[in-house]
Amino acid sequence: MAEDRAPRPVGREALGRPPALPRAVRGVYVRNIVQTSCFGPWAVVWADAEPLPGGAADDLEFATALPATCPLPDEPLPDAYAAAFGRGAREVLERRGRGRPVFAARLVLRDAVWSEVDSTERGFCSAGRLAAAEVLRCVAQNRDPRPVGRGADPGGPVPPMPGLRRRF
Repeated sequence: MAEDRAPRPVGREALGRPPALPRAVRGVYVRNIVQTSCFGPWAVVWADAEPLPGGAADDLEFATALPATCPLPDEPLPDAYAAAFGRGAREVLERRGRGRPVFAARLVLRDAVWSEVDSTERGFCSAGRLAAAEVLRCVAQNRDPRPVGRGADPGGPVPPMPGLRRRF
């Protein structure tokens, strides 16, 4: 009799597909800078989160829509830093969802500021974790994003993306 039953799914498959992110969260700003005599995180990012359509292949997508060069240091953001940002965001969303993202979402890295000397993958991974946590807070509290991270002013406005600022 036991052989006639279909196997019960385990792991990610047992959790089912998460619901789509209830609404888009645009303008997430993370300023994660610790300047000490040792290496600390050094990453500044702007990101958006969008609901993921039902037909998407994965529960969570990560994309970049970065300008050709970041204003500081006037170079493209290294691919390793963008990937680290995505890993950090996925880590938070999957931890809160017990192994699957809480919501099916698409995170888009829009702009970044980084340092050739002080930035590391660890710093951008940390920025991704902070950005994902802020997206979840915005959805839970039905509010717009606030600046987050070390060195950010949570009561202040989100600064415009460097790529959108006029250069004189």
